[in-house]
Amino acid sequence: MSDTHERNIEIRAFKAAGWTLRDIGDKFGLNPGHVGRICKHNTVIDDPQEAAKMIELKDGKTYANKRLREGLRNENVINRCAEIAADITKPFAPVKVPKFKKRTAAVQETLVALMSDGHHDQVVRAEEVGGLENYNFPVSLRRAENWVDTLINFSKNTLVGYDFPELVVASLGDSTSGEIHDAERTSAFGNQFKNCLAIGALHAAMYRDLAAVFPKVTVLCTSGNHGRRTDRKEYKGGAHNNWDYMVNKTAQIHLADQKNVNFVIPNSWDLVHDIRGFGFHCSHGDDVASNGSNPWIGLKNLHKTNAGIHRGAGQNKAFRNADSIDYYCIGHHHTLGNVDGNGVGYLCNGAWLGTDSYAYQSMRVAGRPQQLIFGVHKDHGKTWSLPIHLDGKDTQRKCRYDGITQSIDGLDYCLSAPRVEGNW
Repeated sequence: MSDTHERNIEIRAFKAAGWTLRDIGDKFGLNPGHVGRICKHNTVIDDPQEAAKMIELKDGKTYANKRLREGLRNENVINRCAEIAADITKPFAPVKVPKFKKRTAAVQETLVALMSDGHHDQVVRAEEVGGLENYNFPVSLRRAENWVDTLINFSKNTLVGYDFPELVVASLGDSTSGEIHDAERTSAFGNQFKNCLAIGALHAAMYRDLAAVFPKVTVLCTSGNHGRRTDRKEYKGGAHNNWDYMVNKTAQIHLADQKNVNFVIPNSWDLVHDIRGFGFHCSHGDDVASNGSNPWIGLKNLHKTNAGIHRGAGQNKAFRNADSIDYYCIGHHHTLGNVDGNGVGYLCNGAWLGTDSYAYQSMRVAGRPQQLIFGVHKDHGKTWSLPIHLDGKDTQRKCRYDGITQSIDGLDYCLSAPRVEGNW
């Protein structure tokens, strides 16, 4: 038994005999408050080594409990979500795959459409943002219809001198606002499962419409920061432990019978995809630093790092056969633009909504909802780009995607009132 422990026994005996804390403290040279803690807790709290051991054990228990809760939440919920989605999600009836007839005089390119930051389940009321936005799930459906129609009209009717045998859709994440920042509670359906099923169905309907026009549709899927299911971004397995992953898998299941649509869903936060011989690096962009919503310097630094990883010591020699990177495509910053120079191009996508209460009240940021499309040529890389403005049909009475709201059960239980159809 240590001297300290014996002393503490004596202190408690004096206290039991009626001594005051001050008298006991004077006897042993201790602060009265410290004497009180010794008398109150039957532990060796004033022994430095014992106290350190107790703190370590307590911290270990707290960490273990947290990881247990987080691990059970993440592993079981995501696995169960996948099972439920597979059970209740039925493939859409496929559309006829168009035949491609190459025209000798036409310019042959691949059409690329960036699609990110839909936040389709978010509700933004006009009174919250100075009248600059009025956003909800039915509005997002109308903007989706506008996006698809504009993309088809421009590629088929405006650029009549071009052939686009393939469409690449880079789905860059934040399709849902997820659970972070308490977003689920005030979301369109008030339930994250239902949000993801609805958004997945919407994406599938959009891709199917595009598959009726383009002979080949490739969908590149990366996860965003809003869909994560952990307090912090986890790099190992975190891209699939993400609600964006469920959205993409739901869309993939809906289009299982659509032979000309191919999904690329890596278990990684980014991917490098070859388009006409050029390497396109796709990620959500939350790891790219920005200055006043300007991500260009952050992208430049990202390329500087990746150049060494993907090309090795020599700029002309690939490292472990990895693709070199010619372009970077990101979302996240809700700032549409592109910059080319020094042999590399940077493309940052806009957002499906113009602003929300956080962006408006805290950051004082608002802009027109828009998404970027561009063409890629085998000799010249990215040749042209165009912003698709999503608004313009927000108040139209009917939308061909309206049926999605009827496929989700229990709309009357969601917390984002008003909840009556047509009065969102």
